[in-house]
Amino acid sequence: MKYRSFILIFLFHFGISLLISCSTPDKPLPSTFDPKNLTTEILPLVKIPKTYIRSTFYPVIYNGNNAEKRNYWAQEMVVSSNRQEALEAELQQNLEAAGVRTKRRDASGPDTTTVELIPLGTWIIDGNSAAAEFLVRIILSGRTKICTERFAARTSGEYESYKLNDILWKAGAHKVPSVISSCLYQTYSHETSYEFIPEFRTETWDYLKNLLPGKPILYTGKYEPTITEALAGLPKTVKYTECAMFAGSTSGSIRCIAHKTIETPPIEWKIERIPTETILREFEK
Repeated sequence: MKYRSFILIFLFHFGISLLISCSTPDKPLPSTFDPKNLTTEILPLVKIPKTYIRSTFYPVIYNGNNAEKRNYWAQEMVVSSNRQEALEAELQQNLEAAGVRTKRRDASGPDTTTVELIPLGTWIIDGNSAAAEFLVRIILSGRTKICTERFAARTSGEYESYKLNDILWKAGAHKVPSVISSCLYQTYSHETSYEFIPEFRTETWDYLKNLLPGKPILYTGKYEPTITEALAGLPKTVKYTECAMFAGSTSGSIRCIAHKTIETPPIEWKIERIPTETILREFEK
């Protein structure tokens, strides 16, 4: 019996070790960027403006079996340093996958070419869909040329708000190489979306589900020229089902015996479009 337990424990740990060793994050798929004439190293940066906002609409928030809040809005205007660093690492990974040689912060100087990814905001329907807006600024060495481009992305899926936000941020980082290409070579990408599979380290359960037979889970970010167009692609209302009647049993448990469908009022997004010059002025101080 002891030997059997020992063997089971050994096989369990061996399986976990094998899974982890084979589950390094998938590199981002290369974009349409062609680094043929780019000889300089690039410093990738993520900057969060003071005007950044994450606005989340919750159709319903439950406290146990009871709906505690309906049609609830929550706003956040602060991004943690960990999330900012994670996005910067994602940006660097996408640039390197496209063939760009990147530079570390501590190795940069005043004549360094920089690429800045600036998230402007994320608008989320919890458990349903979301949209985000980004600004990219490219400053060539010696400030011989400066390019800026704004774009948006949207996604959908029955995910919590933080995961919807992460999907959009990864889509935003993926598009940066094509923005560099349009800035330097006037070659414009026709890429309309970015699909990627879950990574073990960040989306463990979805990664493990993909090891099972069946249709794989894919995260998708669809690009739009403006945040207005991205939000137009989100649902105007959301329907959800909840229990309309509970009944008790002789054992003392409670179960639902009837359901009802509820539809939210029209979702009204509040967007204040801040001029690009105003946003960038903050980082020049």
